[in-house]
Amino acid sequence: MVCKVTIYTCAAEYSNDFRVDDDLLLYIYCNYSVKWEKKSSIKNHIQGVTHCAKKREYENKQKTNGNVLQQRTIALTILNANSKKELIEDLIYAFAVADILLEK
Repeated sequence: MVCKVTIYTCAAEYSNDFRVDDDLLLYIYCNYSVKWEKKSSIKNHIQGVTHCAKKREYENKQKTNGNVLQQRTIALTILNANSKKELIEDLIYAFAVADILLEK
């Protein structure tokens, strides 16, 4: 039986190192997009010198700061912008209904 490899199966196999965001397999420690179609490209990235250095740097930052920011994709940024826009429009509507001036 042939098992089809998807981006999600690759992310599940290397769940400590990679995350899926907007159909990209992103390396957690350096936000590098890895081609997931070939397992060798994933293994080469994990075994690389840069990978090990970024992983140590990430873990040290996490120990000192407590959390480390992840790079956002365009789709996530647009989603956040739309939710902010909706909040602002709702706030303006609430001020208008309550007859509160928006300007001084």
